[in-house]
Amino acid sequence: MSNLIGFYYNYNQGTNGTNYPSIAQWPQGYVPIAIHSFDYDNDHIGNPDATCKRQDDIWKLAQQTPEYQNFVNNATFKASLAQVQNLTGWTDLNFENMWYIDDTLYIEHFVYNLPKVDTNLLKLFDFINLTTDISYDWTNGWELTPYKGINFTEELRKVRGGTLLWSIIDLMNNKIYCRTNPTDTSGLCNWMNKLKYYAYSAHDTTLAALFATFGFKRPNYNEDGYPHYSSCVTVELWLDNNTKPYVKVLYWPLNQDIEYVTQYITGCDENCSLDKFINRSLPYKPGNDGNIVEWCNVPLFGEESTTPKSKAGMSIRILNLIYNLILIMCLISALLI
Repeated sequence: MSNLIGFYYNYNQGTNGTNYPSIAQWPQGYVPIAIHSFDYDNDHIGNPDATCKRQDDIWKLAQQTPEYQNFVNNATFKASLAQVQNLTGWTDLNFENMWYIDDTLYIEHFVYNLPKVDTNLLKLFDFINLTTDISYDWTNGWELTPYKGINFTEELRKVRGGTLLWSIIDLMNNKIYCRTNPTDTSGLCNWMNKLKYYAYSAHDTTLAALFATFGFKRPNYNEDGYPHYSSCVTVELWLDNNTKPYVKVLYWPLNQDIEYVTQYITGCDENCSLDKFINRSLPYKPGNDGNIVEWCNVPLFGEESTTPKSKAGMSIRILNLIYNLILIMCLISALLI
């Protein structure tokens, strides 16, 4: 929403009672801006953990890998886990939900320096944080070797970040098509010809899932852990001097300089042609047509899938979700033609 306010806020043009509510609590002059939201459990663009039987099956297989089993059955891990369980009273705490404790300690102590944070728990923060980082890595396909013929790097990234990646690509393809077909007066081209900016906003998990499809080294581009508050990435479509489209990607981490990261996307160079960007992204396209709901129902090893069919179909979300204890992700696809 803050992105849109920056574009459209005009103190002098709105009419009180007409363009915005005539109530004392309303920010004077602010005209409401329509945004599109989508059911969280079925939002495969904004929510990497949306309902997906195939992802569940892949993760169950990941739990059988030597990496996973060696880690969770390590005596040191078990002893430290028992300490955290005892201090928090959370008897069901495990490797996969440790991030709740990690997030809480980070926010309460390291961000806000609140009083009464358990000092004994803080002494275990390195263990908690390391466990969380490893969980983030494996969840998004980092550091897991193939097992029983399943390539986790490709499979997990396809179901978690592939839909967002291909949503961006589809926008770019449509932009180029409508630009090169000026006689097309369809509703699509009427919209695309005017479009310069498209924003998605969801979570830190969303940004990490996209970074995984980019082939970055870590979930936070080049660092362990998920991206921090208000971190943002821009995916920009440009034309070169020969009117050939190419892609530029910039990362805007919290309180740090903007980084030009296109050349670190696997299969790309500094100015990545759109064709090259599309071709390197093919392994992360869900199925042949990008239909994630159908792909989620494709059996991993031949068993029947039970992923519910989405009633609303697919959606490209432009939503600012501010979640308690969840970092905010802002991803902008700028169509600069």
